[in-house]
This record gives sequence, C-alpha cells and structure tokens, in this order.
Amino acid sequence: DELQAWGGDGLFLDALITWYDEDALPLSFSEIGDGLLVSSALKVGGIIRDLNLLGSEEGYRIAWSQQSGPSTVTFSSSSTLVTSIQFGGYGTYLLKLEVASLSAALEIVLERPSVSPTASPTAFPSSSPTPLCPNPVSPGF
Repeated sequence: DELQAWGGDGLFLDALITWYDEDALPLSFSEIGDGLLVSSALKVGGIIRDLNLLGSEEGYRIAWSQQSGPSTVTFSSSSTLVTSIQFGGYGTYLLKLEVASLSAALEIVLERPSVSPTASPTAFPSSSPTPLCPNPVSPGF
C-alpha cells in the first residue's frame, strides 16, 4: 500500500498533487439571464513536490484546463498554482493542472441540492356529530 498524501488528492510519492477547498461546498448558483447559471468561486490549487523542479532556477509553465464537464469552467487565472474557479452548472467536472512536464487531475462533483419535501397540513372534512335521533323532541316541562 502507498501512503495517501496530506493536503491534496494524490499519493505521498506523487510529484504534483491537486486540492480544492472542500469547506466551500456546496456552492451557491445565481442565474445570469436566459437560464444561464454561474457559481460562487471555489479555490483550487496544486502542490509541487518534485525536488528537482522545486530546486530549478528556471521558471516553469503552469496551466489549468478543463478536461470535461457539463458546462464551462472559468478560471480567475489559469497560470498560477492557486486560483479560483466558477462553474456554469451542476455536474461532474474534471480539471487538469500541468506544471512543466508534470500533470495531475482534479475531479469536482457539484450536486444539485436536494429539496426536502415540506409537510403540508392534510385537510380532513369537518365532521359534526351525527344526531342519534333525526328529530329530537325537546321536553316540554
């Protein structure tokens, strides 16, 4: 068994791992017109653990990209290790982070909030007691 990485998705020996701010979920969505949705921002990031790359004095290319998903993902900056993203709808998204020759995937699932059924009062027909005798006779004292 390999050890799981701390602080991200991946294994301990992975040279690049990715993460997202799980505390920010579930995201809220707003309608921006014509039925289009946009989510609140979600922070995502990568952690480089390749010692050769970290020790390099040369710069390296960083690129976030969307690999799949039901709608568009917008990156506030696709060329930084840590960035914020917004989604155009609910569903499962696969993102890719590339740093130099390294790459790592990040899957984010945005589920539509379930609407719990609300209890509504049940209307029962009003029932008035049925008289035992249809024409009661009042005592004439």
